[in-house]
Amino acid sequence: FSSDLQTYFSPFTKYGQKIIRLNQFTNGLEIFNSGTVYSFWNDNFKSRTGELTNGTSLNTTPTLNTGQIRTLFLGHIEQFDNKGNQFKDSCFSTQFGYFNINAGTNDSTENLIKAWKVTLKNKVYPSEIPIAFYKDENGSLIYYDNGIRIFR
Repeated sequence: FSSDLQTYFSPFTKYGQKIIRLNQFTNGLEIFNSGTVYSFWNDNFKSRTGELTNGTSLNTTPTLNTGQIRTLFLGHIEQFDNKGNQFKDSCFSTQFGYFNINAGTNDSTENLIKAWKVTLKNKVYPSEIPIAFYKDENGSLIYYDNGIRIFR
């Protein structure tokens, strides 16, 4: 993302601003909710948001399979949107990775778990939803977003 930025105070300096968002990975798998954002003004580093991952010793073998994740997602589409029948023949996109369950809480300690991300196939979040994240160990819902975000 690139844009021009002007300060609000004299001398009203203009900067060429570039924002770069990076997804983080560990063990070759994405950490779904652990991106970092870098800001540059006139091609000079200005700031970074987000914490860098410490990685994990968790393995990369899923417990659940895509069929089980599909069933869970359809159930939540029905529960939260009453549209299970509308999407029962749709294709979904699933991705196995990690999720920091402490992100967005008062506990800043990184706590990665194995998780699944599910969306409608060939749709892009956030403009085309729903999206859900599930714990791999037991299939419990972590997060569901249909425009209204639901955390468990």
